[in-house]
Amino acid sequence: MAGQQLVYHYCTVEALMNILKNRSIRLSDMEKSNDYAERRWMQEMIAEEFCHLMPDKYEKQRAFRVCFQSFTEQKNLYAACFSEKPDLLSQWRAYAMDGRGVAIGFEKEAFHEAANPAVRFLKICYDSKEQKIYARTQAEEIFRQLERGLSMQEVVRAVYGKAEVELSIMKNPAFEEEQEWRICLAAVPEACTDIFLLKKGFRLSPVRIYYSNYRLISYMELIFSEEKDSMVREIILGPKCRLEKRDVQMCLGLWGYEKERVQILQSSATYS
Repeated sequence: MAGQQLVYHYCTVEALMNILKNRSIRLSDMEKSNDYAERRWMQEMIAEEFCHLMPDKYEKQRAFRVCFQSFTEQKNLYAACFSEKPDLLSQWRAYAMDGRGVAIGFEKEAFHEAANPAVRFLKICYDSKEQKIYARTQAEEIFRQLERGLSMQEVVRAVYGKAEVELSIMKNPAFEEEQEWRICLAAVPEACTDIFLLKKGFRLSPVRIYYSNYRLISYMELIFSEEKDSMVREIILGPKCRLEKRDVQMCLGLWGYEKERVQILQSSATYS
């Protein structure tokens, strides 16, 4: 296996087919993900640090929390998630049909090349000390801006207007086993009505919506049709996956991939 050169997207067989056939991967609203806290994790940590700087000013504390929540709710965070681990049992269970799905190994460098200031490809930080330093730094910047006479709304907008995605890459250490990477962006859904061109042959679709588990979930498609043969490097069949390797190779050939460049592997996890 290619190890650190690849990142792995664990998914259902149906998702595999859609990704390969449509040459795109879905960036979904992370508020609907398995970690319901997501941005709130760092948001609350920054709020706590800010309160320590202004322990007796309860109105300021309350105003900060209200403004911060209002600001982050203006945009959705859209992301596709990957793991550095190619054959991780917890990932099979959580994201790949309880081991009946697959893990798609994508070339990490391709995502780096697709990223720009708005669309970021970032490694998740699970280190609690690093998170606390980040939260304290942000709280101190907010405090300095308020001391200069700016309103709370102006301060929150100034500090987080360029760092919204960073709020989402600080994650609960309980998820550290996943060793997650994300390609992500923050966007107002109603404003994303046209195809957006990224560099190096990547495009973003307009925001779309699907219905699942009694919820409406918005998403965008990262389209990589021009870079398909530099993207998909491995397909690992889950420990309970019933697909045959030759059928997966057939699909790759039918859908225009250089199938010799894609390794089809079987999970080594002992799980039934």
